[in-house]
Amino acid sequence: MADDDEWRDRQGIADALHAYCRLVDQNRPDEAAAVFTADCTWKYRRGDDAVQTGRDALAAHMAQSLVGMRATSHHLSNLEITFTGPGTARVDSYVSAVHFFEDDRPEFQIWARYHDGFVKTDEGWRIADRRVTVAGELNGHGPAAWEPIERRPSGADADADVSRSAG
Repeated sequence: MADDDEWRDRQGIADALHAYCRLVDQNRPDEAAAVFTADCTWKYRRGDDAVQTGRDALAAHMAQSLVGMRATSHHLSNLEITFTGPGTARVDSYVSAVHFFEDDRPEFQIWARYHDGFVKTDEGWRIADRRVTVAGELNGHGPAAWEPIERRPSGADADADVSRSAG
């Protein structure tokens, strides 16, 4: 059974993830990036060159991504928190998000997973590493742009390895 400190840590991690979604939706990229460590790494797209480093670069990326958006709405669920050592955790969560443009383009929707490495700092739990994988999207960049979720192929037997192909 989890002790009080573990429950507080779990809540601190959940609070950080929820704050990130809220701050992105409020178009406050600098504050959303503050949920990450200063030297964080993050990967939102497919390809080795897609790995980026640093909170400042993340804030700039988010600010650019939010240009032309009338509103966004990020919904987070299915948090799986695994403590990997003192002050460290791996967290997998699901996110569905809709992005409404200021012009007449149709809204962009995405169904994805955040794969986060968290560290406990003096400021609380922060994301040190994030990788995003995508189950599907609508009116976006197409599947070639995204790292697919891990999923066993349809029709595979129960002992088959998990593949990296979207289903």
